[in-house]
Amino acid sequence: MKTFLFFYTCFFFAKPLIASTSYDLESYEVKLTPFFDKKELEVDLKITFQVTESNNKFIFPIEEVTIKSVDIESQKFNWIIKSKKMILSLKNQIKKGERLTVNILYTGKPKGIVFSNSVVFADYDSCKWLLCNDDSGDKFYADFYIKAPVGWKVIANGKEIEFKNGFYRWGAERSFPGYLFGFVIGKLEKEERQNLSKSFFIFGNNLSQNQLNKIFQKTFSATKFFKDKSGIDLPTNTYTQVILPGYIAQEKSTFSLLGLKYLDPMFSDPTEDWLIVHELAHQWWGNSIICANWDHFWLNEGLTTFMVASYKKHQWGESQYEREISLAKRRYQIAIDNNFDVPLTYSGTYPSLKIKRAIVYSKGFLFLEALKQYMGDVDFWAGIKEYSNEYKDKTVTSKNFQIKMQKMSDKKLEGIFNDWVY
Repeated sequence: MKTFLFFYTCFFFAKPLIASTSYDLESYEVKLTPFFDKKELEVDLKITFQVTESNNKFIFPIEEVTIKSVDIESQKFNWIIKSKKMILSLKNQIKKGERLTVNILYTGKPKGIVFSNSVVFADYDSCKWLLCNDDSGDKFYADFYIKAPVGWKVIANGKEIEFKNGFYRWGAERSFPGYLFGFVIGKLEKEERQNLSKSFFIFGNNLSQNQLNKIFQKTFSATKFFKDKSGIDLPTNTYTQVILPGYIAQEKSTFSLLGLKYLDPMFSDPTEDWLIVHELAHQWWGNSIICANWDHFWLNEGLTTFMVASYKKHQWGESQYEREISLAKRRYQIAIDNNFDVPLTYSGTYPSLKIKRAIVYSKGFLFLEALKQYMGDVDFWAGIKEYSNEYKDKTVTSKNFQIKMQKMSDKKLEGIFNDWVY
């Protein structure tokens, strides 16, 4: 885990700036109460961390929420809000190696929380409402206690543990970075199927049995494909897809949010299956194998985009793979036309989300296709399997990926990695 002291910068265009190295996150307890009339969340948050440098000041990101109270057991302290940061100043120095638990109660309408009459969910800006470091390598455990109207369904990370005192408790068995945590509370119908010794769930409304069957069948087929290519099972015992109105495409640990506007074309044309396949692929590449920092984000998104195209080739033939390559080239051209053809590990600021996607997703995919052509299919897929097995449930860098691919090839890969990645 990395430290939690930082100045928040936009997730899409630049990486967060780390301000200090004084503690490591360990766990969160998150008690959530939604207020539909005000479209507002109340969050009672308990953060436990270990101090890595003796210190008496600790900083938390505060953005788009109002702090109601702060408490640190057996400690005298004061706190102020300054420049979108909450600064805690303790009377006594906390020694290196000691643990500290901070309780923060806050309310707000933070970005990334979406309310409607029948659902509230967390989309992509998790650290706006969870008060966490938006750093892909900063992993921690989290338990959620979520209040919901009677009869409504609750989905969160991991599995449901219990219902007690009006709150649904959910918890994950391993740690994740903050951006992979989320929740859904809604008037939703639930379907469950078993496949490959795993439990699969769909939550949604007004889906026909035929539509449900198509989603499950696609999910099972893609799960087997990714298992075969990676050499590892679906990394979680359960996988849930929540079908929501609009244009939504977001992976979380153990579940995904799928928008009907993106999903609808698949019901009439089965080759339009990218949404289900892409978000599922992230359970391997992005949620289990996680880029160590945003400089290596292409290992999450470029590799997933490549795996979607590879699945399409397996399922629908060469023409679908060539179509995906053509789409990637067209999108990558946007960056070239804007004189922004940067390496895949570019660490600076992107001028727009569209150009960042052109590099991280499309150029990342095209690099992997070029690497496959250079190495040959057998060695390339052996490298993918070696990489996936070695780094399951770990964080990775581009150099880690290069070393594993090189292990499976007699050809020198330094040149092609230098041309595309560095």
